[in-house]
Amino acid sequence: EFVELIRSMARAGVRTFLEVGPGNVLSKLTDAILTETSAGASAEVISVDGKQGLLTLAQTLARLAARGVEVNLAAWE
Repeated sequence: EFVELIRSMARAGVRTFLEVGPGNVLSKLTDAILTETSAGASAEVISVDGKQGLLTLAQTLARLAARGVEVNLAAWE
């Protein structure tokens, strides 16, 4: 069901996928699924582990913002 869910999301226009948690197994799987679709070239899969620290969180938020995702930084300060 996961494979079909990712394909369906890609068909619906989703181009940014975010995995939050330890490891990046789902990110790798998502990337492999998207590579098989026409969405693969324009999609980005981002994986962030909470143990990586504030720098990684800041970089992830910047990547999301660069892709057009609304990022509210009010809580950051």
